[in-house]
Amino acid sequence: MKKKSAYHLVISLGAVLLTLQALLLVSLLTRERRDVNEGDEDLGEFLNVTNLIGLPVVILDHHILNRIEGASSVASIKSRQKCLTCLTSKPILLAVEYKRVNPLKENAFINKLAEYDFSVVVLYNKSPLEVVPSLDQVPIAYVCKRRIPIVVSLLHEREGNFWWTGQVYSDPEAELKLQTLGLASKDLNSLEREGALDKFEVTTHQLSDFSSPFTTPLNVYSFFREFRQSHFKECSWHRALEFEKKYGSTRKTPDGRWFAHRAWKILDRAKTILDGLDVPFWISSGTCLGYFRQCDIIPHAKDVDIGIFAKDFKKQIVPAFVARGMALKHHFGRLNDSLELSFLDLSSGVKLDLFFFYEGKAGENHRIKTDTSSAYRNKIIWNGGTQAKTGKKFKYIFPPISLCWTEFLALKVRIPCNTLDYILANYGHDWKVPVSVWDWKSSPPNVIPNGEWPQSEWPEVIRVYYPELQIAKFQYKK
Repeated sequence: MKKKSAYHLVISLGAVLLTLQALLLVSLLTRERRDVNEGDEDLGEFLNVTNLIGLPVVILDHHILNRIEGASSVASIKSRQKCLTCLTSKPILLAVEYKRVNPLKENAFINKLAEYDFSVVVLYNKSPLEVVPSLDQVPIAYVCKRRIPIVVSLLHEREGNFWWTGQVYSDPEAELKLQTLGLASKDLNSLEREGALDKFEVTTHQLSDFSSPFTTPLNVYSFFREFRQSHFKECSWHRALEFEKKYGSTRKTPDGRWFAHRAWKILDRAKTILDGLDVPFWISSGTCLGYFRQCDIIPHAKDVDIGIFAKDFKKQIVPAFVARGMALKHHFGRLNDSLELSFLDLSSGVKLDLFFFYEGKAGENHRIKTDTSSAYRNKIIWNGGTQAKTGKKFKYIFPPISLCWTEFLALKVRIPCNTLDYILANYGHDWKVPVSVWDWKSSPPNVIPNGEWPQSEWPEVIRVYYPELQIAKFQYKK
């Protein structure tokens, strides 16, 4: 009898557990279905509002874009997933051009959203790392929530013909504002740092479940790649003003103004060429020092300097520069060792140096002349130098770098994100003080001897040309 009772008890407990599991499953499915509906419903209502007031927004949420791009047709988007916002990380990211949001539209936008039960907070660029007058106190994002949070990043047009986006931490009141929506600054991953985006074309989609059409980037994969690499760092105008107060204007002489203008034109031309070849580059050496110290070209510099990773070399580089009026001046090294190209602008005589960088392992001799040894413990990057008359080789050691965007003289160009470490390696702790005498073989604190090229290899690794002979009048004065 006891065995029979125990058996019935086990059966009963099993039935109860199965019932609880079924109820839990139903609850989860119901909650998932509710979240699904809430996501699409809130996004749909939001799009209705923006269409009503004529405010064109672009969906940048990578989960939604992936779904749209992965569908064979617009009609099949919904068949691939239960909803457009399924599994989308929250908040959902949208964007709008700031120039389309004047004060009247901003108020109309917020008021209209309130009619649809959306709560809205506005984040401002109140305390940025670097202050730019035109971007001081401007709004950088609208954070909206009814049930699902939506972030609208504002695209600010910059002089360099790109869009700048702000970061959440530039608003000292962001945490308090976001708490009213049940969010925190860390939830806004898309706004954790400033960004720079090239202007992109868009395309429009119309789905049956959405009464309003919505817009996305036309080339999603290209946008993804750029968005991942969009980290932006502003030039320090405060540092530049301090330098000018101490040492005077960087363009106080006619020769200085002339060189700065010509250097800018050459940098602009190099950007056009290398961007066209899809070769990433950054401003290096003296050009990078001028940017970091003065937000300008160093007027007594003799050339423009660019860094490129050797792995990004393309054989089209030389003919592309030659076709744009830049004659090859010298070709040192080889692709796998100390490659350096130098061009001369035939219209002015100003030189452009392309230094190719290699990855390597740090050694004790790499830390002799620098105090930034912590960055050298495991890996380094380096570029080579060659003395044409002796065949001697030199190596310039830098800490590993990642690349960020900046705006330099109205050009969107890359810099090392760890710019100060890069400058310290190349110029030491006296980088703030301008110098007029500089020996490329001994002055940099990061230079070390690197052997010699065998004379039998000179015809290949030391190729010197004389484009100066093609210049009718050499205008630049040293």
